[in-house]
Amino acid sequence: MTSAWISLKKPPLYGNGQSSYRNLPEAERANLGLSLGRGFKTLGGLQIMQINEALTIILRVGLCQSYTLQRNSETVFEESLPVDSTAARVFYLWVAFKESYSDNVLPGPALLTEEELGELAQRIGEDLDILRSLDEDQMKDVLNRIYKARYLHDYTILPAIDFVNIDLDAPITGSNDSANAANEHPTPVNFDDFLISDGPETEAGNRDILGIPNNTTHTENTPEVAESERVMSFETSSTEINAVSCYPTPSSDGLDSPRPQKMPTRSDFPRTSDHRRVNGRNIQRQRKKAGARIKLDPIAKALLKGYNSELNDEAIRKVLTAEACFLPPNLQTLRSLSDQWHNNVSQGRHALGLPTEWVGIQAAWNYVKELEAKTLDPVAENVAYLLFHFNYKELCKRPKKYCPRPPNTHERSTTHVLNCIIEAAYPDDGFRGLEGEQLRRQLGYIIRKGQWCWQVVASLGSGVLLRGEWLDKMYNETFSAACVDALVTYISNVRPGTTRLFRSLEPTMKTLMFGRLPDFIKVFRTSGNDLQDQLCTASTEDEKAWATQVTESRWDQINARQIAKERISDFSYLTQRSVLS
Repeated sequence: MTSAWISLKKPPLYGNGQSSYRNLPEAERANLGLSLGRGFKTLGGLQIMQINEALTIILRVGLCQSYTLQRNSETVFEESLPVDSTAARVFYLWVAFKESYSDNVLPGPALLTEEELGELAQRIGEDLDILRSLDEDQMKDVLNRIYKARYLHDYTILPAIDFVNIDLDAPITGSNDSANAANEHPTPVNFDDFLISDGPETEAGNRDILGIPNNTTHTENTPEVAESERVMSFETSSTEINAVSCYPTPSSDGLDSPRPQKMPTRSDFPRTSDHRRVNGRNIQRQRKKAGARIKLDPIAKALLKGYNSELNDEAIRKVLTAEACFLPPNLQTLRSLSDQWHNNVSQGRHALGLPTEWVGIQAAWNYVKELEAKTLDPVAENVAYLLFHFNYKELCKRPKKYCPRPPNTHERSTTHVLNCIIEAAYPDDGFRGLEGEQLRRQLGYIIRKGQWCWQVVASLGSGVLLRGEWLDKMYNETFSAACVDALVTYISNVRPGTTRLFRSLEPTMKTLMFGRLPDFIKVFRTSGNDLQDQLCTASTEDEKAWATQVTESRWDQINARQIAKERISDFSYLTQRSVLS
């Protein structure tokens, strides 16, 4: 059974000491329970690595204070934000997920794309943000609906207490009391209708199974506790889960030990699809508000201010938002993509599915079409931007060699190259007049992203190409040159382990650029390799680096543009081969 402890901040106190709880009408509580219940149900059906990624996203936007993910009572992952004076009033929500699979029965846990996982994390995070603002009775009502509708296997809430004094090693009695196991309500035919309804009447003696348990801390495994734990684990598979990664590294000191300060980064959520309907305008407004809120961590802000005092809060927000996307390779995603790359190679194609001819005017137009089609996987798309950048630089450097016509009077080399690409796209003058300017704007977009891609790769290592989203995030946030420098400087200093991992994967990425399947990927596909150990080592290095940072730290500025110029020779051999093979 997979379960999670999630700590949430209680609402702030007014001057008179009263809490600023919200009061939701019953219909809105039902809608909140429906949305959160669906989110928990989906989350419980995922592989444990993706559950961890979703919780990490929720943490990094400040919608929770910490989380601990467990499998069969063993801690697998945990992460927390630094404890400060504002985090004293928290409460803990423990949820046992209702798994819709077993380890030995197909179809097994689901695997979401990065975008789908981001949307799921957004929904759950925003719902938790509303849940934490409710008083105890309303919170019980929402969670009770979720539990009775079988969206969760079990849950427990510990009332608001001092964050640092909580004892999570105490046995959990939960809401699924063994004494009432035989009298459980039958599974409803329609979960959604049941959740919105009031549900069956509950006897007064069953208060504990429907609400917050008594505020007691168990110090030993009593028979009642043992029986409760037995009932709670009736869905647990006998097969131990094979975790595919340990990034971030869980603490080995136990949950009651002081939590290490993890890197407090922030990440913006992908926006929810427009077709998702949520009843209740107040809930919709709260979600939009929560989804748009990006908090600046004071430590990270101070570090970036110390690095460059001219960075304002908006620039720092952009840097931290993008930084959260620079994650190590996701092993499950990489395994899925490696199968696709293997199939491409076996069919005589470029491993990433890219056009093999990549240098020249026509090749530039072919790559533009590939990028605009939006059919490439995230790694292939990153590589396509990088190859387009190299090609564009080569074309501007030697236009006479590649351009089909000489430049017109007063036509600069860059304009000459752009015009030639547009002419290759629209040989007919009439269509060129109609579509040419739009294509010129698209080319500017691709050129800018390609330039940023190379600056980041040159500074951090080409292993960054194995994850998506970060390039779109930089473009959407309209990065300036100062933001790019701040981004690579920040990552290099607070995440040296991840940076080292990115650089160690450079030979792998160079082979992929040539369209071949690297030995590293071949071994990874068949028998696995030491990448999991490398992820753990990188995480440990990152944690140590973050722990040594102080607000007075002064970093050497990294000039990403200058590094990109200096390192272009490392990839110049590519332009000597117009065909990748």
